[in-house]
Amino acid sequence: MKAIQSPNHFTHDALCKGSVNTACRSLFGHTDANVGVDYRNTRHIVVYGRNLFEAIEVKVVNSLMEALEKGARLTYIDPRSVSLPPKPIAIDDSSRTDLAVNYALIHVIIKERLYDAQYVERWVEGLRELQEFVQPYTPEWAEAETGIAAEEIVSLAREVSAEKPSVVFHLGYRAPVTPTKSTCAVPF
Repeated sequence: MKAIQSPNHFTHDALCKGSVNTACRSLFGHTDANVGVDYRNTRHIVVYGRNLFEAIEVKVVNSLMEALEKGARLTYIDPRSVSLPPKPIAIDDSSRTDLAVNYALIHVIIKERLYDAQYVERWVEGLRELQEFVQPYTPEWAEAETGIAAEEIVSLAREVSAEKPSVVFHLGYRAPVTPTKSTCAVPF
């Protein structure tokens, strides 16, 4: 990029999972490499734009398959048509605005008080500010932005909240292609 005098920074990490590491550092104080995910015991996994079943992480795939065999649910949000195991909830985010989906999920979870109040009381700072921030980002707004039905977003928020704390929102490893892409943690 320097050769063409661009102010932009471009590396594999910037394209692949640099934003994931930045989010993990700010949320957990560690990179994603230091954050373990217990796929084997999850009851619901939500994956954005990364098909774990086509990945090279055999241990992760085997653990996830074991969880699915034990009844875990899989929600896959992506504009691409991909090969998935039987019975996933596949949500076509053709608009590629997964951040809109996340904001609407957070909106529903906070509005309906679907989060773990004791956990939030002890460990979360800024819930009131987050609530104010997501107030305009209703499921209906997200439907207009993404084409994903508002009822589907509300249903997903309720489903993952009912399965807490055994829910994984996979961090995803894909490059942002629109200005609204982001990785977001949902406080259960």
